[in-house]
Amino acid sequence: MRALDVICLRMLVASTLPWLVTSEKVTFQTITFPAEFKTVTAKVMVNSTTCSVTCGLGYKYEAMCFVLTNGTKTDCEVRRQSCLTNWVCGLQTFTVAIGSPFIISCFTAAILGTGNQKLLYNWRVARGIITTDDALFKPFKTKNYTIRFDPAVEKSAGTYRCDVQLAVNRKLIKRVYFGLKIISKSLVNLNFEKFLTSKDKLEALAAAEEAKPQRTVIRKDMSWQQKALYVCLLGGGSGFLAALVVGGIIYFLFLKRNQSILEEEEED
Repeated sequence: MRALDVICLRMLVASTLPWLVTSEKVTFQTITFPAEFKTVTAKVMVNSTTCSVTCGLGYKYEAMCFVLTNGTKTDCEVRRQSCLTNWVCGLQTFTVAIGSPFIISCFTAAILGTGNQKLLYNWRVARGIITTDDALFKPFKTKNYTIRFDPAVEKSAGTYRCDVQLAVNRKLIKRVYFGLKIISKSLVNLNFEKFLTSKDKLEALAAAEEAKPQRTVIRKDMSWQQKALYVCLLGGGSGFLAALVVGGIIYFLFLKRNQSILEEEEED
């Protein structure tokens, strides 16, 4: 393998080769590589995906293969590894009306190898302001990954900072800020749909109708047997109705004729 040969060459040059330094150049003695070096193989990573998250602890997939001296890859396997590109996740702001329930969460699914790593969640709070200045935060007593406001009150306003650490070595793997604004319901109404004009509502309904999937009706051609059956039924039904009408007319005329004959006999 070319890469492995280069690495071995550098190690040998740095550790075992005698070298001479002159005032003008550096010269090396000629060396001969052992025959065992020609059969050396190594298991190296040949491919890797990007991290599953942009901040905090995530995971990625790596392809590991044995690489022979001729560059052939054998016995490859794909494994999932943890990754951490950036532990600062920034600031998220929320506006909540007084008396409304609200929850903030910094849950993190830590995946290390094939097992789950236990995490520690430490909260701090800067009351009354929205900030990321760590000098303004004070400890907030909770060990859970969520904070529940039920209901939210004015003193709940401020910035809440969540630090996520690995329990095994206290390594910081995630920090996220939650800015919480608490406003009075009489001051601002957060019901946006209530204040839409009729035109806005109609446009919203039209957009919703366009977004719905259109139903397609699939028409199947009838076989000749079905067509013949429908023709027979239609013809038979029409003939029956026509016969019924004609029969009714004849019966009515016959009845009138009989009444006329009876009246003439009574007169005689």
